[in-house]
Amino acid sequence: MRGEWIRKPTGGTSVVFVHGILSNAETAWTSSGGVRWPHLLSQEVTLGAIGIYAYTYQTESLSGSYSLDDTVDDLKERLSLDGLMDAKRLIFVCHSMGGLVVRKFVVERRTDLMDKQIDIGLFLVASPSLGASYAEWLSLLARAVGHAQVDALRFSQTNLWLNSLDKEFINLKESGKLKIRGKELIEDKLISPDKETGLWKSLALLSSLFWRRPVVERFTGARYFGEPYKVPRSDHQTIAKPTDEGAIQHRLLCDFVSEMTPEELPQKTLILIDDEPAVCEAVKLALDRIRGFSLQVLPLVSSREGLLRSLSHLSDVDGAIVDFEVPPGGIKVYGWLKAWRSNLPVVFYTRHADRPEALNRLLALGIDYRDIFSKQNTGRDIHSIVHRFQELWTKREEESAAPAEAAGDDDGAASEPRQASVAGIGNCLREFSTTMKSPENWAEIARSPFFGEIREDEEYEPGPWYKLPNDREIRVILLRDPHGLYFVGGLTRT
Repeated sequence: MRGEWIRKPTGGTSVVFVHGILSNAETAWTSSGGVRWPHLLSQEVTLGAIGIYAYTYQTESLSGSYSLDDTVDDLKERLSLDGLMDAKRLIFVCHSMGGLVVRKFVVERRTDLMDKQIDIGLFLVASPSLGASYAEWLSLLARAVGHAQVDALRFSQTNLWLNSLDKEFINLKESGKLKIRGKELIEDKLISPDKETGLWKSLALLSSLFWRRPVVERFTGARYFGEPYKVPRSDHQTIAKPTDEGAIQHRLLCDFVSEMTPEELPQKTLILIDDEPAVCEAVKLALDRIRGFSLQVLPLVSSREGLLRSLSHLSDVDGAIVDFEVPPGGIKVYGWLKAWRSNLPVVFYTRHADRPEALNRLLALGIDYRDIFSKQNTGRDIHSIVHRFQELWTKREEESAAPAEAAGDDDGAASEPRQASVAGIGNCLREFSTTMKSPENWAEIARSPFFGEIREDEEYEPGPWYKLPNDREIRVILLRDPHGLYFVGGLTRT
């Protein structure tokens, strides 16, 4: 029994994963391809402030007399010890019997939850709220090894524990004294004996021969909240194991979390400059699926003035996506954007990212290779691009929060760029590449015609000094010429 922080919150909301019977926080949520749902959720860029916690309780086949009441006590203690009871909002993702555990916890601890004004979200995944007939069969197998928890799952008028919980939970929800929102997912088909082991394999064999119904049927899995959803082609196990970010149960979970936490979602506006209408439409559709983001597709322009006119109609812009081949050229558009706003994050989205000549031209301008994306699968591409923007925004915030540290050393190095020469930068950049594990294209960059003396009419933005193995130091700087174009340069010192 334990609780595992996948990620601690930076806001007031945490998502708690609670598995079902005969399982644990690892196997319950992990697909055959190795994708674990809590980790998949942690990769959602718009939910970066949300804490993610995976709870494991004792329910293996040899659990003996360890009851669901014991499990509820353990959940309460671990949530308190790990700081989750200080949250503004707790969202529980509950598979199978995990839903019973959490509902019992909510009913028992309702006074604490109301006193602390904690809102509750229940995302119930194939949870038998009224019990399940399969538990009658499972109980025969479980009694042989003395498993006390199975009895609470029985669908029966004599199941006083579960029937009482059902009544108390409905009364609490309807009273409105504790804010409770929920979503219920139900399975579609029988579990397969070929994919199961232990008691679940025995249950699957019996079910396929005699029962021929899902483990948790609609009448018990869709009990408390409106608009329940049957996940196509899912069984009782696979419904809790999405294979990727496009899986419907994962998308529904993200939507549920987003609806409960609107104040914690980033509100960002991106612009797209691309001459392919199909790509523009695909990018817009992909970004529409990510809450907190909006996209403005800019008309094609032939001059810096035309671009500025288009930008003047926008209240705010947080990042730009530029096609390398867009007329009059992605590099020109990049320069215009940087001249308009020097700290604007810009990424390239191109069909030519695998061509050395195109890649070298971008890298020669000091563009980070991580800001260059190849057009392949739009949905996944946009997810990766948004991840990158998040990194760039975080970096920008950190740099703006500590301007003195970025300004230079105590030895007056910040005033050096106008006097220092960048001659011989090629060798230093190659050493810098080895030391800082930068792209292998530094040799090409070093031959760029943009390296030379810094002229009086050039603006510059110096970076920090880095030590090299030969007792020398290098500072990479960003130069802006009178036309507003940015180029990478460098300075060295002993």
